[in-house]
Amino acid sequence: PRLDSQLGGGRIHLACVATHWGRPEKRGEAIVQLARQSLLLPVVFHFIGGIPAEWVLPSNCITHGYQSDYAAYRLLLQQCHGMVHLAWRDAGPKTVLQGLACGLPVLYAHSGGNPELVGEEYGAGVPEEDDPGLVCGVPTAPAEKTLECFHLYLESFPKLHKALVARPHREIFRHMLTGYFDAIRQLAKDA
Repeated sequence: PRLDSQLGGGRIHLACVATHWGRPEKRGEAIVQLARQSLLLPVVFHFIGGIPAEWVLPSNCITHGYQSDYAAYRLLLQQCHGMVHLAWRDAGPKTVLQGLACGLPVLYAHSGGNPELVGEEYGAGVPEEDDPGLVCGVPTAPAEKTLECFHLYLESFPKLHKALVARPHREIFRHMLTGYFDAIRQLAKDA
């Protein structure tokens, strides 16, 4: 059962996962800004992990705190429809792997290991800006591009979800590992 059956039909529930959202590289504030810009859309953002006390979340956000019970965490992910992961240069985002394993298409920052893990088949990448602003040495997420990619992500949502559901989890992980190994081979070849 998806969360929309509990909270009212027609909404898209998106998991947003980080151990602690206050770290600048997680770009949690960019996701909160995206939620504010999406108040009129049928979208609910589920923040899983520690939220800074000073954050004021819009009404389309729900916090679940840190999940140490993996069965409850898995159930929460399985009840969502998609995932938003805008972390900067996350080399091997475990949360993205967990989301994909639960059949969640991912909106991700096009940096770190995200492109190899998700690709265009299972999600949508938000391009990084050439000259971004910095917060604690971390580039800020490009707000306009993030919103534009978010709308494209929502439009292609049925196709992305269908692609994930159609492939067994083992094939998805094989696809991801192949992407990683291809990237490593290219780096070794260029060295």
